[in-house]
Formats: sequence, C-alpha cells, structure tokens
Amino acid sequence: MTTTATLSPARGAPEAQPAQRLRTGAPAMVGWQALSALGAGLVAFACGAELASSSAMLAAVATLALGAGAVCSALATLATGRVVRPRTVAGLAAGSAAVWAAAYALAPGALLVLVPSATLPGSDDAAAIALLLLTAWCSARSVRHVPRGARPAGGPRTLAALTIGALLVAAVTTAGLAATDAGELAVPHGHTDHGGHG
Repeated sequence: MTTTATLSPARGAPEAQPAQRLRTGAPAMVGWQALSALGAGLVAFACGAELASSSAMLAAVATLALGAGAVCSALATLATGRVVRPRTVAGLAAGSAAVWAAAYALAPGALLVLVPSATLPGSDDAAAIALLLLTAWCSARSVRHVPRGARPAGGPRTLAALTIGALLVAAVTTAGLAATDAGELAVPHGHTDHGGHG
C-alpha cells in the first residue's frame, strides 16, 4: 500500500504578490493631470462668462459646468495624490475637446446662426482644447499595472518634469485667458486705471 505525501509550503515563507491595477502613476504624470485640468477649468470659466454675456446661455451653462468639473478633478488629484476615476476623466476630457473643436471646425456657419454673437475660434478655444487633451492623456496614462504595495519614485527628474509641466500649462492658460473678453479688458500689469495726473 503506497501513500502519497503532500508537501505544504513552509511556514513563514513569503508568498508571491500578484500584480494589480492601481490608479496611480508617476508623480510627474499625476501633477501634470492636476495642472492641465486646473488650466482647462480656468479657461472654460472665462469662455463661459463670455458666452453668458452674449446671451448664449445654453452654451454658457455647458462651458461653465465643464470648467467646474475640470477644477474639481484637479482638486481631487491634489488632495489624494492620484487621479480619481482616471478613465472617466479621460473620456470626458477627450469628448469635451472633440465637441469643442467640432463646434467651430465642422459647423461654424450653423454656430453663427444659433449664436449670432459667437466669435470664430481663437487662442482661448485652442488653449482649452489643448489643455483638455492633455488632461485626457495624463488621466489615461495614470492607470498602470504595478506590483502590489509599490510606490512611484520621485527625485530630481520628477521635480524637473513637474517644473516643465507647470511652465507649459501656465503659458497655454495665460494665452487662453488673455484672448477672452475678461483678458482683453484686464488692466496691464504695472499699470493703474486712475487716469492721468493734472
């Protein structure tokens, strides 16, 4: 009569940790997502206010809602250190950019009929579309397969990447805001609005 012995793993032996999908990413990528979403929100707010002043209330409400969503996404990323619901954010940002571009590129005549006071696309529209696309790309890239318990690495390269991203987003956002009505009416830096002296 033969017996078969079953070997059990030794107690205390470390078990292999399977990889799992974490909603994380390199610190630079997460930082870029927050910066681009914040910039897109600010430009969308300015464009929404411009549309509201031209009595295009439906477009204004949609644009302001987009801006609020982008700012909320940026704040959530900054608060948690990761992109919250990255797939949803990526889809909404990319879809909004596509609709924004199509509204001007594919049907400018129809847009002017529906909103007579609408303007042709300018730097503000280009900036908003670019920032939304960057938000979508960073959000999608923030979902990766990483080992359980792994933490993104930081260091000088991360700091450099964040600095470059901040400068790039700031430049695009500033150009976009300057092209809106609010930007055109703003007092230039270093000047006052008190008029001349005697």
